[in-house]
Amino acid sequence: MGLPMEDIDLFLEIKDGIIRPQAATPEERDAAVHETGKKIYALLEEVVAQRVEERRDDFISGFLD
Repeated sequence: MGLPMEDIDLFLEIKDGIIRPQAATPEERDAAVHETGKKIYALLEEVVAQRVEERRDDFISGFLD
């Protein structure tokens, strides 16, 4: 996808937040997944803005063409 490897901890946190959210109840699970979704959108919004300014040979830039 062309995302920076230095953000691997964030990517793993996001993955776990969707696949294995820490929650005791269904309501807590839904809230945790929703919060993780907001992190995903914020990350992608930032990356897309960067790619609009500077295209790269990566997956995300390919969607912008």
